[in-house]
Amino acid sequence: MRLVMRGFVGLVLLLLASLWGSGMASAAQPQYCHLDAAYAAGMNDGRHNRDMLEDYAKGCVKHQHKLNKRYRQGYQFGLRHQGGDTPKVPYSCHDSFGKQVCGYHCKSFAGNWTCADKPNMQCLQNMNDIKCGYSCKEEFGQIQCQSEKPRRPHHKYECHSDPFGHKSCGYDCKEFTNRWVCAPKPDMSCMQFLDDIQCGYNCRKEYGQIKCDPS
Repeated sequence: MRLVMRGFVGLVLLLLASLWGSGMASAAQPQYCHLDAAYAAGMNDGRHNRDMLEDYAKGCVKHQHKLNKRYRQGYQFGLRHQGGDTPKVPYSCHDSFGKQVCGYHCKSFAGNWTCADKPNMQCLQNMNDIKCGYSCKEEFGQIQCQSEKPRRPHHKYECHSDPFGHKSCGYDCKEFTNRWVCAPKPDMSCMQFLDDIQCGYNCRKEYGQIKCDPS
């Protein structure tokens, strides 16, 4: 009888220890290690255009994968609901030979993905050469990007007339075959390639064509 009672008491003590341990682990879990907190943190970072955390759940005891996923969902929601003129660029993830590559303006060649770290960056591609950054441009088949966001220029206002009496006024004006094209704002620039002239922000050549950002 005593052996049975000892066994029963031992089992009860074991269960109590288990419950106490799980309770302590739950109590030790930081506040940010909850799904609602992860979503809110991601939404706040995305809304303020902060860099997305690669491992939000680092330091959490459990559910790290779910927490990171929830954080990314909140981050994407925050990006879509930013105020002002911040571009709403989708955040995406792709499988690249067993490794997940995430970011913005993603491009691929033969299954190898490359993404920009920030939504206001860009990516240019020339066959297997893919580079991401600021003010990317292609010259003589080579792509170059800046790692820091450049300061926008401030051009002077100017006016030009063609032989037919048509007057064109604006900023950073370019001319081709008696035709003038000017940017409407002083911090915009114009680029010319053959008979094509385009004006805007961060103008560059892509695949033999000029592309400019509208803002």
